Amino acid sequence: MKIFFKIFKVLIIFSVFLFFSCSAEITLEAKKDGGVKISYAGDFSGEFLQFLINQDDGNDESDFDNLENAEIDLHVLKESLKNSGFENVQIISGKLKNLLITMEDKSQKSALFYSKLLKIQNGTISVDFSYENLKNFYENADEQLQSDLDLLLAPVFNDEKMSETEYLETIAAFYGEKMAGELAESFVRLIVINADGKKQVQNISIPKILCGM
Repeated sequence: MKIFFKIFKVLIIFSVFLFFSCSAEITLEAKKDGGVKISYAGDFSGEFLQFLINQDDGNDESDFDNLENAEIDLHVLKESLKNSGFENVQIISGKLKNLLITMEDKSQKSALFYSKLLKIQNGTISVDFSYENLKNFYENADEQLQSDLDLLLAPVFNDEKMSETEYLETIAAFYGEKMAGELAESFVRLIVINADGKKQVQNISIPKILCGM
């Protein structure tokens, strides 16, 4: 069963932008040519999956009786990632419960670089989810992407300062306690491998990211 979302760019953004699923593991591997290989494994499920479905007025609720096996349009996702500056895009699994993607940015032209979220210097990767970098990403996105990101009510995309507790209270007020509870427990496991083989692993709270660290 495949799902076609009008709001599909929300999924694309967080595949490209590296967060927002119940849990996600991102591996960034620096290449000797100055590029980066990205491996993404995410779990879009529970309240967040239902939230996405609810945004598409064209969907029939009967189409989503078996969300465990829900899939996305792989061609649309692959083309969107290519158009966002990624090459060698491979989608190993298109199931929303187990979304697996690998891709490369060989020339540092994707949103990850122009927003300064990601830098590579002398084979060493640095990641900076600062408020200013996230704001820069948002401000340079097109109108449709901005509209999709606005649904997250994230302080970094609305030029606001807010604590994680305040943000989760806002999510609960708009989307319900279950959604807020899932978001509160969500995180991204970030694995960085530099060109010399040195590895760093960090677990980062998604609410912390969306509040500007």
